Amino acid sequence: DYYMLILSPTPPDDHFNIQEFYKNGKIKLIGKGASSANSMRTGMVRFDGECTTYYPDGNKSGLIHYKDGYKDELEYLYYPNGNVLSVVKHIHNSFSPIYDKSLYWACYDDKGNMISKEGNGMWITYDDNCQNIKYQGPIKNGVMDGIWTGKIFTPDTISYTYLFKKGLIHSSVSYDKNGKAHSF
Repeated sequence: DYYMLILSPTPPDDHFNIQEFYKNGKIKLIGKGASSANSMRTGMVRFDGECTTYYPDGNKSGLIHYKDGYKDELEYLYYPNGNVLSVVKHIHNSFSPIYDKSLYWACYDDKGNMISKEGNGMWITYDDNCQNIKYQGPIKNGVMDGIWTGKIFTPDTISYTYLFKKGLIHSSVSYDKNGKAHSF
């Protein structure tokens, strides 16, 4: 899908310079990785610092800050036209990353209207190219809360509905291409 270059640190910075490229040669990601002997040998990167991601056409798709390999602080995602799509607030727990927390913080529709603010409102998640809505629904206090709907488009179109209560799935149903319901 893409190529990754792990370049040596540029003094005085001791972080590896990470670049990912789409097969057509356009940039996919620019970021920093924590120094590790394994990184150069295995290609496994532990991001540390700011990473910028790009759509295949070169427009920015995301701006993410990492700390010790985990997302930290605010993560911005963008529509292909450059407008902000969403902001996720990551709260890094330095004692145990198992307990890191991510909150849905702000979301905008494709016309630039804010549909959620400070973790309350509606949320939309698109596929990688922002062509189709994968799922959408209400958020409260930064977590999914209420009825969420979505679709999977390949190989067949399958729709689904989740009922979330305070971020936890309470029930879920999928519908096949013939409209038949299946609880899961």
